[in-house]
Amino acid sequence: PRNGFLAPTPEALKLEPGQPAAAQPVLDAQGELVSQAQRLGYAFAKAGKLDAVIAKDTKRMDVTLPVTTGPIVHMGEFTIVGADHVDQRFLRRRVLFRPGDRYHPDVMDKTRQSLIDTNLFSTVVVGQPDKLDARGRLPITYTVTERKPRSVGAGGGYATDEGPIV
Repeated sequence: PRNGFLAPTPEALKLEPGQPAAAQPVLDAQGELVSQAQRLGYAFAKAGKLDAVIAKDTKRMDVTLPVTTGPIVHMGEFTIVGADHVDQRFLRRRVLFRPGDRYHPDVMDKTRQSLIDTNLFSTVVVGQPDKLDARGRLPITYTVTERKPRSVGAGGGYATDEGPIV
């Protein structure tokens, strides 16, 4: 924990001592370790090489799940690419983080969903580089594909001196 990340207990990762040894729970636990690190701001967290030692005589398996976290990351500038016919100010209000906020993958995904919920785009893809920008932050790009315009509008009214207004 040189950089502050304290791994959860095996029980918290659903690796209970005494349970039969199976590959999938171990792989799931390793994935959860990486996810937990990312949710704490370690954007570049990656799983290392899993090490399992099986002792046949004691019918025991010891597993080491290494995770490299890297530094805690803060969000950089965000860009929305492909929204050529949509007001950028409107889209920027849909982004749920600001430059300088601590990295959190759920916030990026919620922003993606917020852009989809406008019904202006058929696809929204989140992109992030493998390195930080010059300010030490992580820039984020949302690449969108606009839907074809499909709005129809109508109006009407009634004036007492003129009658129906269409």
